[in-house]
Amino acid sequence: MSDPPGGLGGFPFGMDPESLRDAPLFREMQRVMASSSGPINWELARQVGVASAVEAGEDREPTDEERSGFIEAVRVAELHVARFTGLDAPTDVAEVRAIRRAEWINANAESMKALLEPAAQRVSEAMMRAQSDSMPAEMQAMSGMLAQISPLLMGAQVGSVLGFLAQRVLGQYDVAVPRSGPGAVLFVVANIRQFEGDWSLDPTDFRTWVAFHEVTHRFEFARPWARDRSGRAPGTVTAPRHRGRGSRRARRWPRPVRSTSRIERRPDRPGDRWC
Repeated sequence: MSDPPGGLGGFPFGMDPESLRDAPLFREMQRVMASSSGPINWELARQVGVASAVEAGEDREPTDEERSGFIEAVRVAELHVARFTGLDAPTDVAEVRAIRRAEWINANAESMKALLEPAAQRVSEAMMRAQSDSMPAEMQAMSGMLAQISPLLMGAQVGSVLGFLAQRVLGQYDVAVPRSGPGAVLFVVANIRQFEGDWSLDPTDFRTWVAFHEVTHRFEFARPWARDRSGRAPGTVTAPRHRGRGSRRARRWPRPVRSTSRIERRPDRPGDRWC
C-alpha cells in the first residue's frame, strides 16, 4: 500500500514516525503537522491562540451563579429584542455558555472554518503561483515543501488573531459574522469581569447590556440572507482602488466586513463596542 500524500504516517517530509519515538518534541510537531489537510492548520491555530491569550492574565472558571445569571439575561433579552424589532426569533434554542478565553478560541477555531478557509485557499494558491513563476528551474523541487509549510503559516497567523481577540471580546458576536454549527451565545467571563472592574460598572446592568448585544446579533444572523451574504464576503470583496476618502466604491463594502473592522475600545465611551 502506498504512503499517504503527506509522507509516511502523515508526516509531511516523508520521515518514518517510528524514528521519532524517543523525541517527544518532534512527535508533537508531527501530530500538529498531520492534523489538518486544508489551507489552514487549525490545530496549530488553536494552540497558538491559547498560548497568546495567556498574556491577558487570570482566566478562572465561571461560577454557577455567573452561569445562571447569563442564562436569565439572555432569555429576558430574547423577549425584548423580538418585541422591539418585530423579528421572528431564531428557530433553534440557543445554548448559553459562560466560558474561559481558551474555550472561546476553541469554539471559534471550529465555527469560523467555513468563513476563513475559502479565502485562505485563494491566498495559498496565489502565493504558490507567484513562487513558481519566480523560482529558478533547479529549485522547482522545493515547491512541494513550500505547499506543506503554507498551512502552518496560515495557522500561525489565524492563531495569533484568535489569541488577540480572545483577550478582548466579551461574547460570541463581538466579531460580527455568522457562525456554522448549532446556535450558541458565549460570554467570555474573564474579560467581562475585567471590563466591569476597570470602569466601576454594576455587574447586573453591564451583563444585561452584553446579553442584549449578543441576542440582537443572533436575531440578525438568523435572517435567511445574512449567512449567505457574509459567507460570500471573503471571496468577493477586494480592496477598492483609491478614489478619495469619500468614494462611493469604498462605501459599498458589505456591512459584515465593515462591522468587524473596528478593533479599538474608546476610552471616552466605555460602552462603545466593536459593532
